[in-house]
Amino acid sequence: MVERAKYSKRVIIKSILESQDGGLGLVGQTMVVGGWVKTGREQGKGSFAFLEVNDGSCFANLQVSILFSFLHNYVPFEGSIIYV
Repeated sequence: MVERAKYSKRVIIKSILESQDGGLGLVGQTMVVGGWVKTGREQGKGSFAFLEVNDGSCFANLQVSILFSFLHNYVPFEGSIIYV
């Protein structure tokens, strides 16, 4: 079970990373996370992007893969705030 933010449906990154299976049981599920983009890079000839996101709930980052079209052809740079 993942922890959600008090006033939104956003999932707290710490609850994903510190789950017993390290988040593997959540693979394939859709959920909302938000935070600062530590790194972002385009992959697959522009079809998707990898983002390292941190919401301040722990030191570790969560790697998120996202369809590039969802980002409206914009890969967030370091320091951007994103809600995906």
